[in-house]
Amino acid sequence: MTRGQGSLGTMPGPTTREPAGPAETADGAGQLHPAPYLYAEDLARFTPFTVDAIARMVARGTLKLGVHCYQPHGRRGRVIFKWAAIVSFIESARPAANDVVERRCGKGPLDVEEATKRLHRMLR
Repeated sequence: MTRGQGSLGTMPGPTTREPAGPAETADGAGQLHPAPYLYAEDLARFTPFTVDAIARMVARGTLKLGVHCYQPHGRRGRVIFKWAAIVSFIESARPAANDVVERRCGKGPLDVEEATKRLHRMLR
């Protein structure tokens, strides 16, 4: 079973072997690094995501076309992913459950306790 099919695998580490293909490039120290642009199958080898999870993230808009991925040959072409944007996405800070949540309408932070009180008053 390959990593893209949902098996657990390990992240590629430093090695002295030659690059396996266009998805890997070797630096002067003999370490392998992802190429700047990758297909979903290649991306699954370098990230904790499976190919199916990557496809779902693109479909849901979590990975955005034009930011994290591109379709240079139109809607029927293969999606390619920009490695630098994927690294930024993975390393980006996500708010914790207790942090202030920003409102989607842009009116500033949402006070969860105040909203809860108002909701209870409306339900009386």
